[in-house]
Formats: sequence, structure tokens, C-alpha cells
Amino acid sequence: MGIRKYSTSELVALPLNEWGRGKALGDAPPSVITGKRLDVTRGSVDSWGIWEASPGTFVREVQAAEYMHILAGECTFTPESGAEMAISAGDCLFFPPNTRGVWRIITPLRKVYALFQSQE
Repeated sequence: MGIRKYSTSELVALPLNEWGRGKALGDAPPSVITGKRLDVTRGSVDSWGIWEASPGTFVREVQAAEYMHILAGECTFTPESGAEMAISAGDCLFFPPNTRGVWRIITPLRKVYALFQSQE
């Protein structure tokens, strides 16, 4: 497979499939999670794609390490062992394996993500 370039406008406009709902916390509505997996050559990246969540709050329960680039939206993430961080369009983040915490989606959040296999 050759190099494939995706423009930000192409990724923002890409139609997504519903993947379910985040695990709700308290009285906050759960986020609706949508996404689309994109082709990937097997290697250290397990999968990558586009992910979107509607406003709401849910627990992050991803075991893989994850790199993400926020395309649109605004949210906060509060890791189990840290302070709340504000996240918005244009931010890039890396979460180590087994990062747990709480997402609070303020405006619809869309990201490009890559999940990495454990090298243990």
C-alpha cells in the first residue's frame, strides 16, 4: 500500500458508523460514539481511524497505547491519577497503555486515532 494523504476537511466530512455509547457517569448523558476504521498495514499500529463522540461524559477503558489528533470539538479528560486537562481542535495527544479516566465531551469531538499493540 502506498502513502495515502488525508486532508483535514476530508476527515472532518467523512461519514461515520455508530459504534455504541460510552459508559455513562451519574446523571450526565452518555456520549454516542461513531467512527470508521481506515486501512492499515499490520505492524506496531493495531488500528487507526476516525472517532467521534457527542456531548456527554464517559469512562475511557482503552487498553492499547493511543495517539490522537483532535480535528474538531472541545472536551476535558481527567486521568485517574491526574488533573483535568482541556482538549480542543488541533491538539495532539499520546495516551500510554491502560490510561483510564473520564472524558467530558463539551461539543462534538472528532479525532484521528492510532492504537498501538503492546510490545511486551
